[in-house]
Amino acid sequence: MIAIEDAIEMLPDTEGIHVFHNPSGILMGRTWAKEDIVDLIERSGQIAVSGELARSLGHGMAVYYGDGNEHVFIETKEELE
Repeated sequence: MIAIEDAIEMLPDTEGIHVFHNPSGILMGRTWAKEDIVDLIERSGQIAVSGELARSLGHGMAVYYGDGNEHVFIETKEELE
């Protein structure tokens, strides 16, 4: 798991940050406001390093929400190892 402070530090220095979401098996992408992503990170507390494919696309963080089964892959500053 990634600490909240570390997750926020990993975010790009832009106002809009790209996310991937996978509801019902359909991959969807969109741009969220940075402040909304920070709010999600702070509310979630369940933050993990993304899998290899998401990391290769520049989305190095997965943030879980709701009942813990829903998540978004969030764009990060740099590729994580």
